[in-house]
Amino acid sequence: MGLENAISTGRDKKLGDHSGVSASVLLYLMKKYDKLCYIHLLCDICTVLARLTLLFERADIDLSSVQPQLECTVVNIQRMKTRAGPFLSKVSSVAKKLGIVETNHDKSTNCEVQVD
Repeated sequence: MGLENAISTGRDKKLGDHSGVSASVLLYLMKKYDKLCYIHLLCDICTVLARLTLLFERADIDLSSVQPQLECTVVNIQRMKTRAGPFLSKVSSVAKKLGIVETNHDKSTNCEVQVD
């Protein structure tokens, strides 16, 4: 059952022990624009790191194959400082689809970088 369903059906109970947060609080926190930005940024970073990780899992790995991939990984992550990755570039459209509105506070945190 999703958080929205828990709220609409009246099952908005505290999760876990009695000091846990309710579904409505979790939903409120998760439907913030800055959280959406961070999640998408992490998806971009994890995608780049996953390629490097898969290389290390190969049995026939040697330094000549590691060095170029490591350099590529560093360049791709550094590029994310100025240019949005594939996930982060979709934040605005995802937010609109989910009904998440960007606030003035979100704009001041400079979540989004240049989108090509």
